[in-house]
Amino acid sequence: MNVTDIFYSLQGECVSAGRPCVFLRLAGCNVHCNWCDSTYSWAKGKEMTVQEVFDILINTYKLYDVGYLCITGGEPVLQQEELILLMRTLRNDAQFNHRDLKVGIETNGTIVFSDQFFALCQRVNHWSVECVISPKLSNAGVDPEKVKLHQCWADTDSNYVAFKFVVGSKEDIEEVAQLVEEYGLSNIWLMPLCTTPEEHLKLLPNIWKECQERNWNLSPRLQVLIGGGRGV
Repeated sequence: MNVTDIFYSLQGECVSAGRPCVFLRLAGCNVHCNWCDSTYSWAKGKEMTVQEVFDILINTYKLYDVGYLCITGGEPVLQQEELILLMRTLRNDAQFNHRDLKVGIETNGTIVFSDQFFALCQRVNHWSVECVISPKLSNAGVDPEKVKLHQCWADTDSNYVAFKFVVGSKEDIEEVAQLVEEYGLSNIWLMPLCTTPEEHLKLLPNIWKECQERNWNLSPRLQVLIGGGRGV
């Protein structure tokens, strides 16, 4: 696996915001948004075997006693085969079978997961998976065809899929509304396009109002609010 980092923190965004979490950040991206807060993950990371990654995750879980793993990037689905093997290893390992373990996978939604992956997403005993899909809007500065959402994600069970959009203007929110209608999306989350606490707080009231009117969800960016900025 091509790994940027493995670390413990709190999830800063979306469905599990504020939850203690072990992050596995995989290297490489197929999109390169102009506002990306983790551009360091675009470069080649450290080559590791699935077993090496698994061993670090085991030790980190023992150290911090957390029940949530977030697999992010970059774009983690670029390493789909290795990711499937890692998830299967985690789910089958006796050290995790006795406790609730939630795995969150963050992806831009442009790449199709295989049937093997979707089979691993089904809840088994204490194991569950949530997929946070972050389709890119015009504000990402990327060719629309390059970031087109794959229909398979829109057709996926909304019980374990959420759609997170980074917005900074009314125009961005209208673009989200168009995608929601086009693809029939549900479980929608809006998140401020910002790099500082001041920008976050300035955008929040309007996003709050739009979410309330449209029955969507509002996601903070806790890592920005505490002055970190760097994506978690």
